[in-house]
Amino acid sequence: MKVSIFGLGYVGCVTAACLAKGKHEVIGVDIMASKVERLAAGHPTVVETGIEEMIAEAHAQGRITATTDGRAAVLASQASIICVGTPTGRHGDMDLTALRQTAELIGQAMCDKADRHGAGGAGRGVGAVRDHHLKLYSQYGDGRMKFYGATFCAGAGTL
Repeated sequence: MKVSIFGLGYVGCVTAACLAKGKHEVIGVDIMASKVERLAAGHPTVVETGIEEMIAEAHAQGRITATTDGRAAVLASQASIICVGTPTGRHGDMDLTALRQTAELIGQAMCDKADRHGAGGAGRGVGAVRDHHLKLYSQYGDGRMKFYGATFCAGAGTL
């Protein structure tokens, strides 16, 4: 399966490495060109035991690429996983801005796809905005998208 991973921080980079190790094709997506350049060159964007080798092997075998073009990534993949940051706001709440913007981007790209597209999220905040995702995906994706939400805590030794 070809999967686009949105957000190349800790959760996204580790998710990309694990999926690529499982023989999936991965398109990493981030708004930060430096992260995209690192992954596109076969280097992880984070420090984690074993990830350097996993990314290098996947890159050498052509199973991992990266881009800043989220729309193109959705159109070129069968599923998308949102792993963008949800920092703590001034009042202790989660800032869901990047998560909502990413969900909208994926939903809008669905308008130009004839095939079904799976989508999900990983990390903090995904469960809190599941309904928002579903609304956006159905609004833009014409009901052709399936949402899978997985909230988990990533920490040292994830790999």
